[in-house]
Amino acid sequence: MTAAGDSHELDRLREAAQARLEKGVGDGKLTLEEYSEQAAIVWSRDVDVERLRRLVPVEAPTAPVSRPQSTIVGIFGDTKRSGRWSLAVKTLALLVFGDVKLDLRSAVIGARTSTITLVTLFGDLRVRTR
Repeated sequence: MTAAGDSHELDRLREAAQARLEKGVGDGKLTLEEYSEQAAIVWSRDVDVERLRRLVPVEAPTAPVSRPQSTIVGIFGDTKRSGRWSLAVKTLALLVFGDVKLDLRSAVIGARTSTITLVTLFGDLRVRTR
């Protein structure tokens, strides 16, 4: 393999290892101290491809895939989406005599663009992005 090929593979492995470390600390499997120590190894100048291969699974992580369509309904009650949830490519929110609250701050958005259509009759609607 050429030096340029090694460099590209090293970059890919570093990014995959970083993603694995972030997931591990997010899932509570790593402490912040363990995360910092391992991230320092991943991004050190002296790390080699073989050491990174041991840290990273063989298959590359896949990007999240959004569902094509989703419907959220609120009738005589409240409907809420918050925390970690997947935003579909097209989302329809129907509201009749109730409230719909959509919190997009922690939503997983896998598509480049998503469309949310909101229809309300005698109710409140809140969409949070920040």
